[in-house]
Amino acid sequence: SDLTLWAGDKGHSFELHVDYITAILLTHLQGRKRVWLYPATQQGLLYLNQTGAYEGWGARSRMVGSSGSSRFPLSAEASPLVVDLQEGESLLIQCGWAHRVEYL
Repeated sequence: SDLTLWAGDKGHSFELHVDYITAILLTHLQGRKRVWLYPATQQGLLYLNQTGAYEGWGARSRMVGSSGSSRFPLSAEASPLVVDLQEGESLLIQCGWAHRVEYL
């Protein structure tokens, strides 16, 4: 098993992506963080692409900064769950759930 520490400053965000690993336990240490979660059943609406660093274990969305635009019409049908994490809170992200993270 691997342990990965992701850190970001206020205003930083991680683009919409999905990880094909068992699960992610996202624990927030300081400040606030907003997470947009899309169930695995909505992957077909998110324009995911398995290339580059994500090949084999995950996928990144091609619609960075453009969701809902005429270029990505299916994305307007996606319905995320939005969770705000406070210091010390944790969130379990299931395999196949696409997510985007923003540090507030």
